Amino acid sequence: MAELDSRRDRDHDHLQEDDTETNSLLVSSSSLTGGSGEMRMQVAGSPKSGSINAGDMPRDSNDKQAKRMLSNVEMFGLSCYWFGWSALMSPLFIAVIPQQIEILSEDKSKGSALGDTLIWGSVVAILVAPLAGSISDTSTHPWGRRKPFIATGLVIASFALLLMAIAPNLKMYACAFLLLSAANNVTMSPYTALVPDLVPQSQRGTVSSWLGVMSFLGTFTGGLVTFFFPSPVSDLIILGLIHAGSGLITMHFSRERPLVHVHLNHGSRITSRHG
Repeated sequence: MAELDSRRDRDHDHLQEDDTETNSLLVSSSSLTGGSGEMRMQVAGSPKSGSINAGDMPRDSNDKQAKRMLSNVEMFGLSCYWFGWSALMSPLFIAVIPQQIEILSEDKSKGSALGDTLIWGSVVAILVAPLAGSISDTSTHPWGRRKPFIATGLVIASFALLLMAIAPNLKMYACAFLLLSAANNVTMSPYTALVPDLVPQSQRGTVSSWLGVMSFLGTFTGGLVTFFFPSPVSDLIILGLIHAGSGLITMHFSRERPLVHVHLNHGSRITSRHG
């Protein structure tokens, strides 16, 4: 009888240890980050035999990278793309597109052709923007989550602007504009996520001010370009260069760290960032 009581007590103690145990998993950062040292992750209630594989699930962005204070130069660089985007889009819709539609529309009503082009561009934007933002949230590209999409959008947008500049007819022009609309949203959705990703809360008001100033300066610059270069072809080339250049500056100053997917056996999942 005493032996049974002793065994029951030992089983009870063992169950309590299993219920309250927090497993400490020691992961070599050389396997996750390519560097040296170790990273310790504690998972409450996870199994002891969990194995860790890089490449399954991303960390969230609320880590030390997001809390690091940014210098004025970094805030300037982060907001630069807003300058290029405003310099391109404001005169594009106000002056360049209406002028080119008028030239290419021939017998078709200019107003109808312009309306059709802008409506289909809006449809593309509605479809592409949430898709690009969602995919970038879980991207594990070595450049980071957002920069690959910004780079892709810049390349496609530059190509689309070139097509718009040389389009011989309204159909090709409309297709090029739809491509530009898609590229713009591939870039803009991830770009707008860079502020919460990289800027600490104490500096978000300052960065918002930078964005406002860049938006004004971009719109003003775009207006100057269309004033001094009345040709739509010249406008598209110059504004395209400004747009691409400002995007490259923002990419340079966006110190993103790639996400690493970490998966544990038995369904337990951890997210991790390296860098």
